[in-house]
Amino acid sequence: MELKLKVAHGSYIPYIVVGSKQFNDLDREVKLTTVDALIGKILAHQEFDRRKRNLEQNPAQELGMLEEDYCDLSDLEQHELLQGWVFGTEIETELEHNPLQQKIALLKAELSAQKYNSKWDYLPPIDENISQQERIEKIRQSLWVIVTTHIKSSDPSLKEEPITICLPNFQVPHLGMSEIIAEEIAELVALLKMKAQKNC
Repeated sequence: MELKLKVAHGSYIPYIVVGSKQFNDLDREVKLTTVDALIGKILAHQEFDRRKRNLEQNPAQELGMLEEDYCDLSDLEQHELLQGWVFGTEIETELEHNPLQQKIALLKAELSAQKYNSKWDYLPPIDENISQQERIEKIRQSLWVIVTTHIKSSDPSLKEEPITICLPNFQVPHLGMSEIIAEEIAELVALLKMKAQKNC
């Protein structure tokens, strides 16, 4: 299995090994699982990479501008447009392809809620008294990521819902950071718990 993973990842193929636990519903109300989160994230990353390649080949067209108008812009103006494109396209591709992000967006609007804090931890634990480079390497080698996320609503009748999620530290092309996926899952579960308060 380790050889298969190395070959797949070396070929930039998002090959994932999951257990039965990752197929369990995150909540009874929504039939979404950790596997849905992983697949959604991979599809979003692949679509972002495809659009980014188009941007690199023809920035004016991808930005919806005439070539001469784009060329007339200063380097700073072009840079700002490209930064805005990256930010907007990341959000757009996530909402298009990641069912967790779709549900999170709907629940945030419904509950007037926002994530305001997240804490990332690792197993095995990482010593805080090491260099930044050593820390990066230890994080890469970690077996598990543990994320605690706090959600708060502007509705005073809804209590804050901190949720902790533990996930394997997947090292998969097109997946991004396992911490972000754990954070999204924690955010969704917290929002669902908050919604349950509203329905009581």
